[in-house]
Amino acid sequence: MTRLAWSLPRLGEGRSTSERLGTGLLVGAALLLCAFLILPLGVLLLGSLFDEAGELSLVRFAEFASTPGMGRAVWNTIWVAVVVTVLTVPLAFLYAYAIQRACLPLRGVWRIVGLSALLGPSLVGAISFIQWFGTQGVLKSWLGEHSVYGPIGIIISTVYASFPHALMILVVALATADARLFEAAEALSASRWRKFVTVTLPSARYGLISAALVVFSYSVSEFGIPKVIGGNFPVLAVEVYVQVVGMHNFGRGAVVALLLLFPVLLAFLVDWRIQRKQQASLTARAVPYVPRPDWRRDLPLLAYCVLVSVAMLGVLGMAAYTSLVKFWPYNLELSLTHYRYGLAEAGVLDAYLNSLKIAGLTTLVGTPFIFLVAYLVEKNRSGPAWLRPLVQGAAALPMGVPGLVLGIGYILFFNHPSNPLNGLYHTLAIMVIANVVH
Repeated sequence: MTRLAWSLPRLGEGRSTSERLGTGLLVGAALLLCAFLILPLGVLLLGSLFDEAGELSLVRFAEFASTPGMGRAVWNTIWVAVVVTVLTVPLAFLYAYAIQRACLPLRGVWRIVGLSALLGPSLVGAISFIQWFGTQGVLKSWLGEHSVYGPIGIIISTVYASFPHALMILVVALATADARLFEAAEALSASRWRKFVTVTLPSARYGLISAALVVFSYSVSEFGIPKVIGGNFPVLAVEVYVQVVGMHNFGRGAVVALLLLFPVLLAFLVDWRIQRKQQASLTARAVPYVPRPDWRRDLPLLAYCVLVSVAMLGVLGMAAYTSLVKFWPYNLELSLTHYRYGLAEAGVLDAYLNSLKIAGLTTLVGTPFIFLVAYLVEKNRSGPAWLRPLVQGAAALPMGVPGLVLGIGYILFFNHPSNPLNGLYHTLAIMVIANVVH
């Protein structure tokens, strides 16, 4: 009894200490996100609300609205993002359905190939599609009189780049099916199509909506793809680059950046509501669904996985092959000239090693930090009610912020002499921080 009496206060005290520690860490994460995300973006965006004389004004918005081509850039950004979303989500859903709901051989291989676009930057896909469908492309005739430079190239390149992001979400959504629902449907003699419509789609609806929001936000904020393969097709992400880097007009660039942030904020609010409903629909009594072999279903899905995998590997393969030929497409003799010149003679090796160093440090710092923030947001229930949604919203914000916009915000914020964090400017640390945040 004495031991029990001594242990009870300690248990209560330990639980209280754990809650205080969790709240403190969450507050610390909020402060870090504020210092390295909210404030740099705030400094950049405040530039849109002040004129050259430093007075509060909406003149920059008026200038943006009256600038020829800006309205077209806004419209192009929206409709291209909608088309990319409409194409990517069904393609990724069918691929995820084949992995999770069919008895396919080498399921792990199909999953890895489906995520292979994550191995390189989005520029790889855009460059590869130029080799396939460009002016001297192998499959140029497939486009007929159309050119890959413009909306067609942007759409197919963005579908390729955003496919694995949607796939990861949908694989998880389809993995949480309740076998009892399928058993009930079979007991009612429901057809395959009716089970798909009444059981599969409703159980994956939250994942479908989340995947659509992620793909839409990715397409809106993507800069590299339209810059490489977009030709003269204007979009907002490229306009930020033109206004800030080309014309050094930070005020108008801030206006464009503000327009880019609207879709991701709307997407986050919708996704947040969806996640709350999804968590409420999950129960501990759910029985995992294990598919049974059925060649009428498995063979078509296997053929689809093979087709998509060939396309995914074809994009990476063309990029690798082009790097090994002397002069595409006129001299196709294999050579290491580009590697020798690029890495040794042009001094790219130092930049490559610096990139590896930044990537390694980003992994070592970012992975535990992001895991800790995610754990605290999902598991810690103490502290103010507004703290967790605030951290979650701030952490999701970079998804819709082009890296160029964030970089410009860092320049304006950290380069100011009165900023106590000014010592980070021109250092490796600020590049690692920017990568972790983005």
